[in-house]
Amino acid sequence: MSASGGHVLLVLTGSVAAIKVVELVAAFEARGLEVRIVASKPGLVFAATRLLHEPALALRTLRAALPGLRATWTEWPRALSLAKGRVEHVALAKWADVIAIAPASASTLGKLASGITDSFALCVVRALPRDRNVIVAPAMNTEMWFDPFVQRAVADLEHSGKYRVVPPRTSLLLCGDEGVGAMADPDTIADHVVSNLHPSDP
Repeated sequence: MSASGGHVLLVLTGSVAAIKVVELVAAFEARGLEVRIVASKPGLVFAATRLLHEPALALRTLRAALPGLRATWTEWPRALSLAKGRVEHVALAKWADVIAIAPASASTLGKLASGITDSFALCVVRALPRDRNVIVAPAMNTEMWFDPFVQRAVADLEHSGKYRVVPPRTSLLLCGDEGVGAMADPDTIADHVVSNLHPSDP
């Protein structure tokens, strides 16, 4: 599937699958999408473990990340440029034609479904214009995935009209268990992003 000129905001949350940030950016760019990245603090930590060990990939990925990561690092004091009439989380949300939360942790699923907005990253998601969609790609341990409250959150998101959940895969997980919980393939996530681009985009 291909696209041209669309804007995707990638949101990384606290799952080890955040190390897939390089592959996700590559999959989006291969489809002609412009990428920016925002991360929760745990998501940034997991992503850094990959980027610090692959400096060439890190430079390329971080070019795609700015200015979103800049806002993540500085949090609220500098993210709110009120003197210029610009509120960073609203500006990023307006820029995005679609948001991809990949990976989405169990905690993130619960917060999304409960209306909790306690980070810069979640504020961007909440501020996304109502006619645009959020692609949610969960990643976690199998038992966490099947926890009844996580499953209820997934069901609520799927019925919301705003969120599109891309189910996790069955795989050998980092904890050593084999089961459902691995984040969907980056190409699969990218295809969902393309199919959910804002209608006014080419």
